[in-house]
Amino acid sequence: MYRYLIILLMVWLSCSVPIAAAQSLPTFILDFEGFADNLAISTYGSLAFGDGWRFGDVRSGRYNAPYPGACPDFGGMCAFTLNGNGFARVSGSGSGRIILPSGVVSFGVAVSTSDLVAVTALAADGTVIATASVGANTFTGRLDRVNLTAPTNRAIKTIEISGLRDTWLIDDVEYVVMPTAVRPARVTLAQRIVDVARSGELLTLDLVLENYGRGPMMAATIELPFDETTLALLDVQTSRADVWVSDVMSGLITIRTGPLAAERDLVTMTIRIPGARRGTGWAGNWP
Repeated sequence: MYRYLIILLMVWLSCSVPIAAAQSLPTFILDFEGFADNLAISTYGSLAFGDGWRFGDVRSGRYNAPYPGACPDFGGMCAFTLNGNGFARVSGSGSGRIILPSGVVSFGVAVSTSDLVAVTALAADGTVIATASVGANTFTGRLDRVNLTAPTNRAIKTIEISGLRDTWLIDDVEYVVMPTAVRPARVTLAQRIVDVARSGELLTLDLVLENYGRGPMMAATIELPFDETTLALLDVQTSRADVWVSDVMSGLITIRTGPLAAERDLVTMTIRIPGARRGTGWAGNWP
């Protein structure tokens, strides 16, 4: 017996908003939560990270954080502060580079450091357009925030963060994109599924929602109807905190996302649906 699942994708775009409109610009936030400790960062939230960047998770016990907890391996009280469990650091030289998508007009980052850290914003031609620094703030319980803004008619393309090796971390990156023209988002939804399951087994759907256009997207809604007499939602795991199951109704799962930046920003979702223990089995098929 065949059971059909259908995805309906509805997308609201922010890319065609006139610059003069009294409306907030698309803002993207990266909290570095939910990644394996010491995992190399290549791309995250439409940003490209240079050599040496790593995700950190304080639950591993490998770090002198979070303040004011106990860190016996580091001499007693923990030194560094962060929001949540995840953060980013540079392994190696102590200096890291982040490449931004087109049209970024401001960039902010929270820093916890035991020594001076410099943050520099550069334009696409390599010229410096803004600088800031954070002084030592360990053992304070404080994350000091740096906010860099591009001059009128200019954009930030690269961020360079420089400090001493293993003496600083960053958290809660936030950047704002200025739509300079009508640049539509181009959204694709790809899926990998185990499309046949015997009675009592799980149907697993791995979805990838990607904006590969030149314009940002404010939000997306994914509606997944299913035959409730045969299927039932077990759980949904998402790659980012701003992707969530907003509603589970009779025969319908609704998943919503926050903003997706331009140029290959993506989110992933894993949906698990157990089959009913009846008959000889069932199969889920995508049209």
